[in-house]
Amino acid sequence: MTDPSPADRRLLLARVAAGVALALIGVATLVPVEESEVALTHFCLVCGSLGAQDFFDNVLLFVPLGAALRLAGLSRLRAVLAAVLTTVAVESLQYSVVTGRDASVGDLLSNTIGGALGVLLADRWRALLLPRTAAARRLALGGAGGWLAVLAATAWALAPSFPDRPAVVQWTPEDPALAIYQGEVLAASFAGRPLLPGPLPPEARAALAAGSGQLDVRLTAGDERSDLAPIVRVRTADSVDVLSLSERYCALELGVWTRVSDLRFRSPTVRVPGVLPCDGEAAGPRGKTAARDTLVAVGERRGSEVRLSARGRTAPAASRSLALTPTLGWSFFLPWTFPFGGTSWPLSALWAGGLLFAVAYWSGRGGARWALPLLAGTVAVGLGAIAPPFSLAVPGVGEWVGTVAGGLAGWALGRRRAG
Repeated sequence: MTDPSPADRRLLLARVAAGVALALIGVATLVPVEESEVALTHFCLVCGSLGAQDFFDNVLLFVPLGAALRLAGLSRLRAVLAAVLTTVAVESLQYSVVTGRDASVGDLLSNTIGGALGVLLADRWRALLLPRTAAARRLALGGAGGWLAVLAATAWALAPSFPDRPAVVQWTPEDPALAIYQGEVLAASFAGRPLLPGPLPPEARAALAAGSGQLDVRLTAGDERSDLAPIVRVRTADSVDVLSLSERYCALELGVWTRVSDLRFRSPTVRVPGVLPCDGEAAGPRGKTAARDTLVAVGERRGSEVRLSARGRTAPAASRSLALTPTLGWSFFLPWTFPFGGTSWPLSALWAGGLLFAVAYWSGRGGARWALPLLAGTVAVGLGAIAPPFSLAVPGVGEWVGTVAGGLAGWALGRRRAG
């Protein structure tokens, strides 16, 4: 029996990859979730306050399937049609069988775009992975500009913003899409002025638009909520939360509105764990705050930092902060809320270093004398010079090390492949 040829092995690998891609799509789209009481139209293209993020994630979800089908031997047209038929099947099941899932025209469009993009990448894989010297140099220059553009766009998107629409203040609202907080709000203020239920005061609006001001909330601790339960929030007439203090499990969570929220992507939040009562192992470590105890929560954004702290009679003071840096772009696209306030810098380092890896790989294959100085200058500008004009924090040492490591690894691989 003869060994399979390299072409046969590549074909088998592509078929296995197509099966894995289909399995991932099934897990991501067909697992039932808790059904929301908020009705969404099936004919929207960008649906909800995180519509752009959902659209982008759906595109990425179908890219591997389109690429694998094309590499498995299907023609361009058949590979795209297979992606379309897959998304039609998924949307049909979401509409009629799977609970908690919303089918829409936007999903059909984004999934189709993802499949077509995967087909295009499959056709161009040699030009991207094995470019000739001149092409590699052009890719390196374009990639360096793109890397800087991603960091600059992230810095711009993290600036404070306030929708030009009427807004109201809500205490422990009854939201059909969310849980209800079981404690009680005793007092709330923002920028030193009372923040009472009703229309948002002009002074608070001005402070929120400027990205300054401190939110102080005195509350009694309620029972644990497994889903997000708003405590105090500022909400616009079209159901957009500009500022929110909420409970999730036994944690307090602070959300602030930024320009990335205007674009319908996910804005970073800060979470302080273990400050509210925890019932059940699923909630994690048991908190020291007893039900109905009084707590004081303080949340604020000051310049390049978002901070949330809490203290109570029976629980020690706890706080978490998030430094806003140009390397936080990865958080915009997550399909879930990330618990910022812990150790998030490795993900930022992986994001910046991973994107730079491709640039450095092309630089290594190009072999130009200016390649290494280009990489060094790109890293210096991206991590050191972009943040200050946007009033953001310069990335920490860990992010610098991760970015440089990604660049060196890409350069070494590019030089080896060139040789």
